Amino acid sequence: IEQEEYCFDVEFSNDELPDPTMRFLTEEKYLNPKLYKNLHITTSDDLVMIAHYLKAEKPTHKYVLLLHGYRGYAYEWSSMIKLLHDNGYNVITVDERAHGDSQGKYFTMGYLEAKDGLLWVDHIIELDPSAQIIVYGHSMGAHIAMLMASNNLPLNVRGFIEDCGYNNVHEELLHAAKNIYKYPLSNIFVPIGELFSKIFYKYRVTDCANVLNKCYVPMCFIHCCDDRFVPFKNLDIVYNAAKNCEKERHEFKGAGHCSGEFSETKRYHQIILNFIEKHTK
Repeated sequence: IEQEEYCFDVEFSNDELPDPTMRFLTEEKYLNPKLYKNLHITTSDDLVMIAHYLKAEKPTHKYVLLLHGYRGYAYEWSSMIKLLHDNGYNVITVDERAHGDSQGKYFTMGYLEAKDGLLWVDHIIELDPSAQIIVYGHSMGAHIAMLMASNNLPLNVRGFIEDCGYNNVHEELLHAAKNIYKYPLSNIFVPIGELFSKIFYKYRVTDCANVLNKCYVPMCFIHCCDDRFVPFKNLDIVYNAAKNCEKERHEFKGAGHCSGEFSETKRYHQIILNFIEKHTK
């Protein structure tokens, strides 16, 4: 991983997970790109972003926009895509910048991706002005979703689900560098990379706790208690910061990073479906 623009050079396998305790359910059918229609947007820095659209079998104005995690890709959501599609929702799963089929050499762990996410919301509304949209992210995608939630959003956006999202990029990088990747001198090199990014790329370190008080749409906060990659303490920070919206929180004991669906499948699915149904009537 090469740090530049406080970003990361992407040369990795989609099979490599940042936390060995992380477990996803997989539905083979929904890994097939032929099931989906490709959508695209062009970002403010002239990159083409790709998302994969699975239209509901019966016409509906209800959409779920899925944002994957660090080192992830659109189809890592295969189990959730099946659940949502089986329950009558349009599903759009994004390849974030420098991931999957989207362009870009670097990604920013939230700052630019949140801007991209807002463009995806606008694109869905262009396709369907009556769209009711739930934004749902896990890990890095959850951080992106929380940043998006702090913006002045169109009424089409009905809610956000964040699963195992980190509050602050700087703190998350330090934690991962020290405790996951065991990089020496992390306390020195992470701030140097951060300063380099601010000087040459005008990058901003993103902190959800500083902006979630601007969120006025419903939010669902989920975190796994044995998360090694994004420590559980992040849940209290972001949940308490969201002071002005309807909100709910759910914890999964004994589960690793983003493994709530794997550890308690029925309960997890019910939480997701209940939240979406409640806010897209």
